[in-house]
Amino acid sequence: MKNAFRILIILIMLTIIVPGLSYIGLAYYYRDTYSYGTVINGIYATGKTPEEVNGELVKGEDYSTLYIGLEDKIYDVKSDTIGYSIDYLEPLKLYKQMQNPYLWIENVLDGMKNRDVRPKVTYDEDALRKVMDDISPQRLGEPFVCEIEYSEDGYILNDNKSRQYDYDKCVSMVKDALGRGQLYVILDDTCLKDISYTEEEQRSRQMYGLIEGYHGTAVTIKLEGTDIKLNNAELDSLLCRDEDGMPMLSDSGDLVITKESVADGLKNVVAPYNTYNNHFFKTHDGRTVHLTKGTLGNSVNTSVIVDEVYDALIAGDRNITASLEYSRKMNEKEQESAGKIGDTYIEIDIDAQRMYFYKDGKLLVKINVVTGTHSKGQDTPEGVYYIYNMKRNTYLVGENYRCFVYCWMAIYRGVGIHDATWRKLWEDDTYLLNGSHGCINTPLDEARTIYDNAYVGLPVIVYSYANSAVSEN
Repeated sequence: MKNAFRILIILIMLTIIVPGLSYIGLAYYYRDTYSYGTVINGIYATGKTPEEVNGELVKGEDYSTLYIGLEDKIYDVKSDTIGYSIDYLEPLKLYKQMQNPYLWIENVLDGMKNRDVRPKVTYDEDALRKVMDDISPQRLGEPFVCEIEYSEDGYILNDNKSRQYDYDKCVSMVKDALGRGQLYVILDDTCLKDISYTEEEQRSRQMYGLIEGYHGTAVTIKLEGTDIKLNNAELDSLLCRDEDGMPMLSDSGDLVITKESVADGLKNVVAPYNTYNNHFFKTHDGRTVHLTKGTLGNSVNTSVIVDEVYDALIAGDRNITASLEYSRKMNEKEQESAGKIGDTYIEIDIDAQRMYFYKDGKLLVKINVVTGTHSKGQDTPEGVYYIYNMKRNTYLVGENYRCFVYCWMAIYRGVGIHDATWRKLWEDDTYLLNGSHGCINTPLDEARTIYDNAYVGLPVIVYSYANSAVSEN
């Protein structure tokens, strides 16, 4: 009985003393290290000294570069430039002092919790301000304006006045980020200055509000299978504009639209489809000629839909559709090849008496030719034509001539491109006194090359810079 009691006393003492000693031992262990369940800035710190945790925190981040974002640009600044350094040791020690090593059991009961510790940051503020001077946030966007402008996208509001940055706010935001040990900072709208607009600028903003509403209008012109949808610039061309090109406002403050302004705007909209006797052509040497005669192209008369579009706009319709038809249209066979000037065409420069044949964008023939006799008023007519007839081994017959040609390519009435084996002179000035009756005389070999690669519908452009050149000021 005595032995049993003695054993019981020993077991009770072991149950109390061993855990107690273990508890005291762990408390002693946590005397210089962080207690159980300690996580600092995402690092498991249990059993580690502040120095060890500091080493891991500093080593785990890249502090070599400071990144400053402003608008759509990121500026990278080497940390050494501003004497930047970072150290967590002081706040880590402070946190360690706050831990009672004998209360480590509380962490066991509460579980692991992450604690964020802010580092001690040092840097040269004067050097930082010099960096900010180089970025120049206070001058971003100069000159500061708020005005309506006309662009290829129609009327736009050029307002960068509201994007003025307050220099001191920018510096303060960067300093706050550095103080948190953060080396990536975006200078956002909280750094903008508080801006007030002048009365004129307020009027511009109000007018642009009207324009934005107007831009919500959808106008579609249906042209024989083609839908022409007006973009903002084309919509704006329907508005009445003052001498400065700005939209006009009525006495009631609405945008002004008249039948005349709609007619002018629609005429420009369909101009790419109104190609009959209206061609702008860039020649072999990069100059531009405007040719208002010929046979190639189609015509569209927009006057038939002006009232329809105007009435719909005045009524405030948001979805407008109008149908158009060609007033002159090339036949189906001609339309396949000759609806417009593409990469394959013949170019005839009357001034230089030169002919160029481009096939798929590549120069195939370049040769001297002889056009209509200038002194007799038999000049080859300028314009944009197309080959409408082709024959081999035929006779050309006129009032006082009958001649055999191997290759005949008609472009306009009795005018065409053909070989002229009887001709001996091919000088630049031959046409002045000894030219053709209006045709384009061509050396035989080149005429055959052109004929072999030509087709009915092939565009032929005939011009004189003296008569048709477009001034490019």
